[in-house]
Amino acid sequence: MLYELKRIRKASGLSQVEAAAHFGVPLGTYRNWEQCIYMPRENKTLLKIARFFEVTVEELFGYDMVSPGAFSFIHEEEDGVVALPLFGRIAAGKPLEMDAVEDHLQISRALFRRYPEAFFLRIEGSSMNRVLPNGSFALIDPRKKEEDVVSGHIYALCVNGYDATVKVVKKLANGYTLIPDSTDLTYKPQTFDYGEPGTDEVTIIGEVVWYTVPPDFMSNYQYAVMDI
Repeated sequence: MLYELKRIRKASGLSQVEAAAHFGVPLGTYRNWEQCIYMPRENKTLLKIARFFEVTVEELFGYDMVSPGAFSFIHEEEDGVVALPLFGRIAAGKPLEMDAVEDHLQISRALFRRYPEAFFLRIEGSSMNRVLPNGSFALIDPRKKEEDVVSGHIYALCVNGYDATVKVVKKLANGYTLIPDSTDLTYKPQTFDYGEPGTDEVTIIGEVVWYTVPPDFMSNYQYAVMDI
């Protein structure tokens, strides 16, 4: 059911009458959609609603009800892309708190098949600027947990349970060393050895597997992309 349709429609400033008229359905039908009595029968109608309100199909249902990309098959019929959520920012420098969802970014259907649970985080800072430019969007694969960490790979992680950052990770016998990869040599590795009293806990969010940059990031091409 379209649990978020009413909220999304009200945020747009449209009345139910206007929305029903735009989608070419009776007012009662549209009200039934918002009241979750039933939902559109055709996928193309779901896609039409999502595109009109500039949201994803998944957002119409609510991300607490479906996983990102759950309705990617609808997009596959249209343009072969999947929209994934961008969860605010993540530091490539001093750790900072992750923000809530602020946007959605598209990836190819082929890339989505490789990373079906992935999401984006915005990179802020220059401690990883040799591989992740400040302002870029890193694609995170959350399936990689602590036991799967490979030394030398790049991971998004939490320090203290809430401060998010991205670094090259070296796995220790009882902890991690977080290593910058920057042109700024003032950034130094940080070691978190759980054998030392008072050591902050490091939790792996996921592996950085790809990144892209905003359309206006560079003037000579629309998007820059890189496999990590």
